[in-house]
Amino acid sequence: MSNESRQSSSGIALLVINPNTTVAMTEGLRTALSPLTPPDATLTFYTAPAEYGAPHAITDIATGVASAHACFRDITEKKLLDQYDGFLVSCFSDHPLTHILRAHTSKPVLNILESSISHSLLLAPRFGILTTGTGFGYIYHQDVRNFLGASSDRFAGLLTVGVGPAELDGTGSIPKAEVDKRLRESAVKMKGELGADVIILGCAGMAGMEPLVRDAVTDAGLGQVRVVDGAKAGVQFLAGLARLDKASR
Repeated sequence: MSNESRQSSSGIALLVINPNTTVAMTEGLRTALSPLTPPDATLTFYTAPAEYGAPHAITDIATGVASAHACFRDITEKKLLDQYDGFLVSCFSDHPLTHILRAHTSKPVLNILESSISHSLLLAPRFGILTTGTGFGYIYHQDVRNFLGASSDRFAGLLTVGVGPAELDGTGSIPKAEVDKRLRESAVKMKGELGADVIILGCAGMAGMEPLVRDAVTDAGLGQVRVVDGAKAGVQFLAGLARLDKASR
């Protein structure tokens, strides 16, 4: 976690949580979000503790649960719930840490799946999700359905791009050029075949990739598409919720 100073009582202090141990992902969040810090707010960036068994990536239910357990233990020991006004869980899933924190504080807690869908629904009729991994992504479909409360025609669908979260920067086994190629092809399919008006970047590690996705759709002659980053949306939503929460106390 960074050593940035806490905001004064008149401001808003937000904790941006990377619930895995990959420091490069935390730094990617810092790079993407720091320039967008809401007025009168301070962002502090937190990385899950390896010493408590947090995974380097969250790829399934088991790693999500391990991540939540490790983070909550560390957050509790450091009394971070008392030090911040809002908490953003930066994992694109209905991450269990979201619900654990909500059970232990009345302060606002969001995850980036919730914030990205909320943002998308306010922008255009239909949204789709590009995310890491392979296959159908059943758990994501379940998470979207749970958040919306039912199946909805406004959800165009989900496409996995065939790379892991830690491979998005090209430092893994897949070269960056190939990563970008897969993202571009998936973006074109999402707009052209599935009919999404908004494309959600369904992984915190995709922070900053909006131009790549947007340009792929335009270059394919499919017109414009809006691209939503859940972490960026989450910080803005969270700041507003934290201000409302503080004003009501």
